[in-house]
Amino acid sequence: MNSRPDPRVLLRLLGLLAPYRWRLALAALVLLVASGSVLLLGQGLRLMIDRGFMAADSAALGRTLGLMLAVVAVLAMASALRYYLVTWIGERLAADLRRRVFDHLLTLEPGFFESAQAPGQAAGEIVSRLTADTSVLQSLFGSSVSLALRNLLMLIGAVALMLLTQPWLSAIVLLGIPATVLPILWFGRRVRRL
Repeated sequence: MNSRPDPRVLLRLLGLLAPYRWRLALAALVLLVASGSVLLLGQGLRLMIDRGFMAADSAALGRTLGLMLAVVAVLAMASALRYYLVTWIGERLAADLRRRVFDHLLTLEPGFFESAQAPGQAAGEIVSRLTADTSVLQSLFGSSVSLALRNLLMLIGAVALMLLTQPWLSAIVLLGIPATVLPILWFGRRVRRL
């Protein structure tokens, strides 16, 4: 049996998100705002040290702290709104999928359930599809994708800021990443085979 995922199934699942495209767009927007806010905090800390503490300028320090508090407030609101939106979308997706599966079960002939001893058609399998599998999809679309996108955006932004701030030091750090990741991938494949 081939355990590779079928891309067509994923496209059909993405089709279920179509009614929520405006909420998805808003979630993507607040995701960008939250990721940008996290990156701005690092720059605010740099300004606080360079212009406030090092220059012994209490006015600049006060302005920088005020700006950092504003960025933290924006970060908190954007993160809360993103969490609410992706959780809501995940719940709606799971409910829609459960409703479609249940509606399909109602259209099946009684003979299907009487001969449910065939592999993949047992009553427990049907109930599992209706509850557990949709919960996994809810978790995937409700939080996992959002967290992966947030981390990817923050990685890209952090690398860009590193390169703008200190190119030589950034190059050394970026050269160290393959030296760390390649052994992890190699050992991971070996452990998976074992």
